[in-house]
Amino acid sequence: MFVATVVAGVCGAVVLVAALRSRDRRAIAFGVAALVAFGVLTVRGLRGPQRVLGWVVTIAAAMWFVVSMLSQTVPPPSTAQEVLTVVYAVPGVLQAVAFLAAAVLVAVPLLRPVGAGAGSLWSSAEVR
Repeated sequence: MFVATVVAGVCGAVVLVAALRSRDRRAIAFGVAALVAFGVLTVRGLRGPQRVLGWVVTIAAAMWFVVSMLSQTVPPPSTAQEVLTVVYAVPGVLQAVAFLAAAVLVAVPLLRPVGAGAGSLWSSAEVR
């Protein structure tokens, strides 16, 4: 279960980076769907803080997609610069939150064996 979750998260991130660079809306939708799938798999399979981060990834990715599509298709009600700044900054903030939570979810289990290995090397080292 965990391997499928990590693969979904990595694939979503790779597709999203490529889609954002090429500004391909279909690929962005696919990447967001993979990120939402990553969050849902995390929520269903894990407990505790990881589950909370799974909810953060799922909700932030979904809101990022909806707000991004709305900001690209629906004209803002006001043309004031402050309103436009907020309207066009919100999708980027939601994207950053989703990616940061996904990175934490993926990095923590990957770094646990590294820490255990470093501790083992430190305890067996003759020079301290």
